[in-house]
Amino acid sequence: MIWKFRTNAPVPSSAVVTNDIIYIGSYDHNLYALTTKGELLWKFPTKEQISSIPTVHKDIVYIGSLDKNLYAVSADKGEELWRFQTNGPIFGKVYIGNGIIYFGSSDGNLYAITMQGKEKWRFRTNEMVTCTPIIHNDVVLFSSCDNNFYAVNAKTGRLVWRFRTNGVVLPRKIYIHKDVIYFGSYDCKVYAIDTKGKLIWKFPTSLSFQSPVHIEGRVSEKPLEFVWKSETESEIKRKEEDMDIADYGTFSGTYIDVTKSDYLGVKKKGYVK
Repeated sequence: MIWKFRTNAPVPSSAVVTNDIIYIGSYDHNLYALTTKGELLWKFPTKEQISSIPTVHKDIVYIGSLDKNLYAVSADKGEELWRFQTNGPIFGKVYIGNGIIYFGSSDGNLYAITMQGKEKWRFRTNEMVTCTPIIHNDVVLFSSCDNNFYAVNAKTGRLVWRFRTNGVVLPRKIYIHKDVIYFGSYDCKVYAIDTKGKLIWKFPTSLSFQSPVHIEGRVSEKPLEFVWKSETESEIKRKEEDMDIADYGTFSGTYIDVTKSDYLGVKKKGYVK
């Protein structure tokens, strides 16, 4: 160990390092800026837990909080520049493209706002949006907990197409390789679709879990494995009470409801090796 820095609550997400400064959020409601030696430069308080990963762009840190606000904070001093309020907690990281900030909220909307924090448009889905969107060929790609993968026009926010699965779609990151989009769903399938929203192939797995797709040797976290042996209602209830997904690195407390109830209710037995 080289050093450690203590916050007052768990740190659920990854840090971002820019210009030798480490930016990271904590469940203690604060956004921290640290030196590469672990020394505190500043901390910025929000009113609720921070689960998202910061984005640093042109000396401004953008961070969402469970207090329903997206904050713009000066990278050098930690001073609030502006905030944009939504109607739900914000879990995902923002994406900045063509001078516009794109992000999702648990209120079911994907937002597009200016660099000054003014709304340009919003696109409504039927469930919370927790993923980090990306732009490809002037189209914003993102998913929702309503089981759909969406493509909307980056300038107008109008729907281009949607692709429906039979489970919640919660990719940590959306990958595109040679105009093919790869993502997984809680319906126990990995999907490959083209940039027009047409299915190329799908691959069944034996357990639904949230995990990035690895492209060209990029490696991320190890998949989480569970073994379930019984499908009786009493056993399902016991497992639902015992399983605390927030304790596992591959999952987040954000997803406890959808993984416990939806998965246990639909797929009562199964295993992965």
